[in-house]
Amino acid sequence: MSAQVRSESTVPTVDADDDMVALCEEAAACMRLVVHLTEVGGRFAARKHPADTYRALSAIEVLLDRLTQALAQIAHEVTSQVLMGEIAMDVGTPYVDDVRRAATELSRLLVTEAPPALDNAAIAVDGARALLAHASLRPAPYA
Repeated sequence: MSAQVRSESTVPTVDADDDMVALCEEAAACMRLVVHLTEVGGRFAARKHPADTYRALSAIEVLLDRLTQALAQIAHEVTSQVLMGEIAMDVGTPYVDDVRRAATELSRLLVTEAPPALDNAAIAVDGARALLAHASLRPAPYA
């Protein structure tokens, strides 16, 4: 697999015309690249300093925090659409006659259930990152 990877941090600018689905798919594709790079024997494994891993974990921690916020905002938007009568459920689904109950369930899953799991992941990543704060490579033994 060949991919260009930037080592510098970039912050995309977003305007009202940006497609949320495309942005989410791009984020998922980026995480897929991270998975490939971190495979045993992958390019990331060949990095020369623990500071690279520290920086990667810092970015993942921010990602987890922002994911929590994005899920809550998505739940709010869907709930707003339901209340305005813009969403209907397919016939044959448990929510066909009660779209508000579907929105309530969606909110429960995205706002109540997901955040504690993401928070726990962020705490674990922060702990791992803290362990690397004072790590360095040992000098290579040369003959």
